[in-house]
Amino acid sequence: MNLDQLKEHDISLVVTDLDGTLLMPGALVGPRTKEAVKRFLDAGNHMIIATGRPTPFAEEIRRELDPRLDLLTFNGAALSLTGEPHQNHPFPQGQIQAMAPFLEDFPGEFFLKTARRIYALREKTGIFTYPENVMPKVEAMSLAELPDLGEDPILKVLCFSEDPLAVEILKSQLRTLGTFTWTEYQNKGFELVRGDRNKGVALKEALDRLGIPREKTLAVGDGENDLDLFRAAGLGIAMGNAVEALKAVAGGITASNEEEGVAHLLEHLLTLNSRKER
Repeated sequence: MNLDQLKEHDISLVVTDLDGTLLMPGALVGPRTKEAVKRFLDAGNHMIIATGRPTPFAEEIRRELDPRLDLLTFNGAALSLTGEPHQNHPFPQGQIQAMAPFLEDFPGEFFLKTARRIYALREKTGIFTYPENVMPKVEAMSLAELPDLGEDPILKVLCFSEDPLAVEILKSQLRTLGTFTWTEYQNKGFELVRGDRNKGVALKEALDRLGIPREKTLAVGDGENDLDLFRAAGLGIAMGNAVEALKAVAGGITASNEEEGVAHLLEHLLTLNSRKER
């Protein structure tokens, strides 16, 4: 673990990814992390959860951890700051309509996720849905059966197949429809949000609204979709289990998510801040 860079920064906001970062395997929050988050916020600092997961899932984590946490969800397509209304950035309706023939020809699974529900067609695995009390699922045989999505616009499209060739064909088809922000699942699938949204864009908006300068911001993550987050923050710290592409641009590395690396990081920041106050 190398967190020497922290000495050179005056951090007052930490933005953290969820899966592989704040969460231990099994989507669990460790006891050390719970205590560290509370202490960090009690000291007058800010924290933002930044995830590709839907808002309702992140809200469940916030309820478990601390109500003062802000949320950046759907890989930046949604932003929820404490005391302010949600801001959602859905796909233009015409873009979803243009995707429809390609999605319906796709032999795998695809899911359309709105702020509060999931539209699922040809579901086989069940691994991309949530308990009904968290995010209800609407099943349909075709996109034509769906209700008017103008009332409940799509924030994310997720596609999955065990056939890598089918995934590559769909990706090439969708790329003809404009620019998207992509998150890859190795060669088995991907998820999309609109092209002008990502975690970094949403973080910049959050910092503007909170009045916190970039230089006082630290981002921590483990995946390639955290690269934009690192670019928007003053300092990026990679998890011990992070992909090499993220470690290569990080200012330091903390312990893995299995070892509650975010807790180590917050405790280190608190120790440094207490020394500065003496």
